[in-house]
Amino acid sequence: LATKELLFKVSFSYQTIKKKKMSLYLRSVGPIACAASVVSCSLTGSVDAEDSKSSIDFRMGVVADIQCCDIEDGENYARTVKRHYRGALQMLDRAVSFWKAKDIDYLCNLGDVIDGQCSFRTDSSKELDSVLNKFNLLDSKVEKIHLIGNHELYNFTREELKNKLQTSRKGGHSNSNKEYYHIKPCKGWRIIVIDPYQISVIGLKENDKVWQKASKILMNGNPNMNPSVYNGGGSWYHNIDGLQRRFVPFNGGLGQPQIEWLTKQFIEAKEQDEKCILMSHVPLHPKSCDGVAMIWDFPDVVTCLQNAPSNVISVVLCGHDHKGGYYYDQDNKIHYITFQSPLNRGIDGECYGVIDFLNSKNNSTSNDIIIRGPNLEHFIHKKLLNHENTSILVNGDRNGEDCIRISSHNSQIKTK
Repeated sequence: LATKELLFKVSFSYQTIKKKKMSLYLRSVGPIACAASVVSCSLTGSVDAEDSKSSIDFRMGVVADIQCCDIEDGENYARTVKRHYRGALQMLDRAVSFWKAKDIDYLCNLGDVIDGQCSFRTDSSKELDSVLNKFNLLDSKVEKIHLIGNHELYNFTREELKNKLQTSRKGGHSNSNKEYYHIKPCKGWRIIVIDPYQISVIGLKENDKVWQKASKILMNGNPNMNPSVYNGGGSWYHNIDGLQRRFVPFNGGLGQPQIEWLTKQFIEAKEQDEKCILMSHVPLHPKSCDGVAMIWDFPDVVTCLQNAPSNVISVVLCGHDHKGGYYYDQDNKIHYITFQSPLNRGIDGECYGVIDFLNSKNNSTSNDIIIRGPNLEHFIHKKLLNHENTSILVNGDRNGEDCIRISSHNSQIKTK
């Protein structure tokens, strides 16, 4: 069947590898038979079940919101979800083994590595060391990227975080290190690390100008807010609903200087023929989370992303919302992925994985990524696993893992 005759559009390929029995399900959006579907899939490149690194530029291990603490299990603030404080750290043992087996090049910790309760119930430094000691079992070549989350700021000053987690770097800045920066892992890619707490009331004194600005934003956005409830207490959500619920102290804002810097990053990446990977502890888009755990200034940030040069943003990776989330901005071809937290599942969970960033020189795979994990149902949101554009689902037993392929565009698929 000639390529130009295909009416089948492939946006996703999803491969689950669990059982010995293999079956193939094809779902098309046009009137072409299954044969056309198979040909279309081959044009974007099938999911690499053999797990070869030959077709990728780099591989990254990912985990979000470990939030461990050496205390008994508890519950979230609404008392609707159990929190496995010790089990989350125990899960990390399996995560490190998985990352070692996958020979990752980078490790991204999306923030909230230990729980805020460590600051008054145990010992923050010892708790952090218990996590870092496990991360340090990885090969020394693995570069570790640690993001700032609200729980980092409950436990440490920004100066301490800079020393302990290298949260401040020079990438993208001419004269000084900042807590938002870029890394260039290889030719054709740019990792952009965002600090969603540049505007925040966490870890600052009331006479600090940033605290005062953040406090004003909170009180203007949420009538239940005042300094007496920033550390707990009160009815934060009384008589408010929808996106107004984001104006709570555990969120923050990027601020205009960071947004302007981000705009310049996108332009520079386009000029240098690079694809951007954005990382933020706090979700940037309201549809990629529950609408509560998200940045205050999302309208300005989303507009910034939507106005970026076409096809320069590959994916946005976030944590913070422990249930995870997913949204695909089809007009701008941007995937917003929020990962699930190990805290929700504990020792029995598999809330970790790796992301393969495919060869940026290959037009048929440029901007494509593959997410792998022992159990993707524990790692990514069901909206991504069950996306309506999912085209192929295969059950097998090759590597005892799940993998899903995500493509932002299908430049090699001919449609009419």
